Amino acid sequence: MPRLLLIYDPVTDCVVDLGVMYDNHLSFSPHINKIVNNASRRANLILRCFTTRDPLVLMKAFNTFVRPIVEYALCNCCLEPVCKNVNKKN
Repeated sequence: MPRLLLIYDPVTDCVVDLGVMYDNHLSFSPHINKIVNNASRRANLILRCFTTRDPLVLMKAFNTFVRPIVEYALCNCCLEPVCKNVNKKN
């Protein structure tokens, strides 16, 4: 049977496991910050690249390029109970 060697590295603040980041206190705040920054950059890129300000076009672009990042990264990975509560309120 192969042996599994676990090494504790006190210098590392964040660990990535299956694409989800968490810190040494098992908090998902580094993961959430990364996803929010990525989504914010994409939303700003949409506003810079699209010359039209038609709300339907911008909403379609947002739903295509930004929303999947936020929904997959936050709701499916680490905040599923929180997202279920938010969806119940809406």
